[in-house]
Amino acid sequence: MTPDRTAELAATIAATAETARRLAGARYETTILPWRDLIEATMAVHGCEPLMAIPMLLTRLAGREIGSVADAKIWLTAAAVDVMEARNG
Repeated sequence: MTPDRTAELAATIAATAETARRLAGARYETTILPWRDLIEATMAVHGCEPLMAIPMLLTRLAGREIGSVADAKIWLTAAAVDVMEARNG
């Protein structure tokens, strides 16, 4: 992957997480908590990094009553960013 593509993906991930924060507003912490728990549980079971947990979870959540896949992607991405930020202090 080129450095430009890496920067583009990082910007998209950050923008997605910021969208989730804006959507939830003051309720962000309570809204993101179950999604963060899913990311952390997947990391623990599979020994993966936060962003790698997203596609694993989307596969497992397919067909369940979670709302739209697009919504799940937004919340899972925001949760993964939160986990990464917490790990990096």
